[in-house]
Amino acid sequence: MSLKVNVWPSDIYPVKAAEEIIRLLKIDYRQGNPVSIALSGGTTPKSVFQQLRSFLQNEPDLFPFIRWFQVDERNVPPEDEQSNQKLIRQNLFSDKIPHQYGLYFVSVNNLNPAATASEYEIVLQTNLQCNNQQHPMIDLVLLGVGEDGHTASLFPECDWQDSHGRIFREFWVEKLKTWRYSLTFDALLASKKIVFLATGSKKAKVLRKVLELRASDIPAGRLTILRDTEWWLDSEAEPA
Repeated sequence: MSLKVNVWPSDIYPVKAAEEIIRLLKIDYRQGNPVSIALSGGTTPKSVFQQLRSFLQNEPDLFPFIRWFQVDERNVPPEDEQSNQKLIRQNLFSDKIPHQYGLYFVSVNNLNPAATASEYEIVLQTNLQCNNQQHPMIDLVLLGVGEDGHTASLFPECDWQDSHGRIFREFWVEKLKTWRYSLTFDALLASKKIVFLATGSKKAKVLRKVLELRASDIPAGRLTILRDTEWWLDSEAEPA
């Protein structure tokens, strides 16, 4: 599988990443097709979302063609500070961008994780083109990577390699003592384009494991082995 790595100086990283996202979204837009993108939470996407928001305000014709989905979510209400969708709403969708248009967020019922996951699975299958295995073919998936090699909410200690025929599942993360919701590994494999965003010196060690050693025992590494991926790093995260 092909592996493309872009490294940008830390001070211009959000701008360069947002520019690339706009470029990728415009490929399908110019063909007159709706464009689907799945977003992750975290500190790195936050600054990128803020810059992307600025760019989208100058692209009024592009925005109505975009359908926004979540890669993963935490088992908290949408107004909670830990909520991924709260981070997305606050940093990406300004007053000048209609919140209601093309946004598909996880409706969290923290008392019934199985129902939460099943309901969002239906949302994905209803609003996205699926392949023969009924896996959604999302145009662009933006992922992060944790220091332990997790991506989305697929943690190494979970049963992340077995999707159980699902495209979106609830996962119990023992070390965090909480449920997480996530696109499954099979759903990520079915996506059309996968981009990892990683910044900061604390990511350098796991990035060496993923990009140079091609570790298959962690979700980010396994995905990189089985799929074409792009990695957008800042200079601090670049493996030594």
